Amino acid sequence: MDYIERERRRLEIDLHVLTRRWHGTLSRMFVLRGRLDGIDPTDVEAFSRTANALGAFANDATSLKRDVDKVRRRLASFDVDAQRRANADVDGSCRYLTIDGGRCGRPTVGGSRWCGRHVGLWSDNMAEHIIGEWRALYVEHGPDGDFARSTHVLRVGVSELRATVDESRRELAQGYETDDLCPSAEIECWTTLPEDLT
Repeated sequence: MDYIERERRRLEIDLHVLTRRWHGTLSRMFVLRGRLDGIDPTDVEAFSRTANALGAFANDATSLKRDVDKVRRRLASFDVDAQRRANADVDGSCRYLTIDGGRCGRPTVGGSRWCGRHVGLWSDNMAEHIIGEWRALYVEHGPDGDFARSTHVLRVGVSELRATVDESRRELAQGYETDDLCPSAEIECWTTLPEDLT
């Protein structure tokens, strides 16, 4: 089983586990609803305690349902053949984008374009491999002016990287100044797609 098949299997296991937890929470809700029906409404303390517990389980069920739907969507869009093509080795050196603007460069493993350190990195938001580290840009409004700023380091897949660059460009289009915290060279770096993605 290679790294792509392992990720697909992990998604299947995640879906199974989350679905079981969601169903278990729903079962507890039905039990509490039954208890609530049997409580004398004049017993305010018992009624309130059971209603609060039911509310807490309802919140958990809502959150778990979102997680189930997210993993289900990721699994449905996880095409093993497409992943194999998208992550195929290019030149024997790891193509992972590093925060300094370069590439990892370590030897690749398993016919992938990733080294052993980066081969197992997958996006939590999309059904795609993480391709590197990036920063988003925004404008900080203050009494001394509107300055460009960068976010913490983000690990991104191709779609996330494109969306981050587009959002940064839109954010900066409103006008900004530069300073030592976010100089022009850094702005140019984080608003320019890597050559192989243009």
